[in-house]
Amino acid sequence: MDNNSTHSTSNNEIDLLKVSNSLKNGLIKSLRIIPLTINFIKKNIFIIVGLLIIGVVAGFYYNKKEKAYNSNIIVTPNFETVDYLYEKVALLNSHIQQNDQEFLQENKIDPSYKIYKVEVKPISDLYRFLNQGDKYFEIFNTLSENNDAKKVAEDFSTSKNFPKHLITVSAKGKIDQKVLDAIIKYINTSDYYQPVRAQVLENTKAKVIINDSIIKQIDGILNNAGSAKNNTSVYINEQSQLNDLINQKNRLVEDNHYFKISIPNLKYIIAPLDFSRNMEDYSGFKGKYHLIFPLILIGLFIVISLIRKIK
Repeated sequence: MDNNSTHSTSNNEIDLLKVSNSLKNGLIKSLRIIPLTINFIKKNIFIIVGLLIIGVVAGFYYNKKEKAYNSNIIVTPNFETVDYLYEKVALLNSHIQQNDQEFLQENKIDPSYKIYKVEVKPISDLYRFLNQGDKYFEIFNTLSENNDAKKVAEDFSTSKNFPKHLITVSAKGKIDQKVLDAIIKYINTSDYYQPVRAQVLENTKAKVIINDSIIKQIDGILNNAGSAKNNTSVYINEQSQLNDLINQKNRLVEDNHYFKISIPNLKYIIAPLDFSRNMEDYSGFKGKYHLIFPLILIGLFIVISLIRKIK
């Protein structure tokens, strides 16, 4: 037993020694690279500086030539048309990817603006989503029981029900407002939803008129009750009919406030809320070519130099 322990300890010591020697040799080799690198730079300093200048100049030129811009439209779908919105945008993007000039011209989207992508995504607004009603809260609560709430909120099946969505139009040049207007017009072109939209708009206007009429009637009743001809005071408690009328009036006023705000948006199937145009796109490598090109040129020079030495 003692011999085995001694033998095991000896093996461990040998293994540690091997590891130590390997690390030491690796460190020595790494340190040798430093003077070699310095010598390489000294020997080729003019070439490296020249490639650096060429790369920076070429990069700035390419940045200017390949500038890309994003224009955004915040929209809200009316009467449960979220899926319709995403399908229309996907179809538009498909025609753009195919460079379908006839389709673009037919929909007044000028091809000369070099639009290369249109996409749509939900604008995260979980609190408003949950405040839409108890059923939305219950659905979210049920989905979150066995999953992370953040993942549920970010999942498209949940986020597509958020009230606002962002359409992003990417182009290789600046675009005019008329292009965004044309895109909104295209999205709102539907033989099925246009009659539905028109009917909902008329119904909403009718509700406002009816509610205004009922509010006036309630005001008349309350005014008569408040100007009692005798000297007795009128007391209103939570159980009285007058209190019910006051509560009903408040509800009608709130409804009309909501309806009047909604009416302008009901002129659209997908209502545009806000536009922002021509924000320069710096995603990915865009706008960074003055840094990338010098690295590529110097990297290629180093690789070619190493290949020559090997030969």
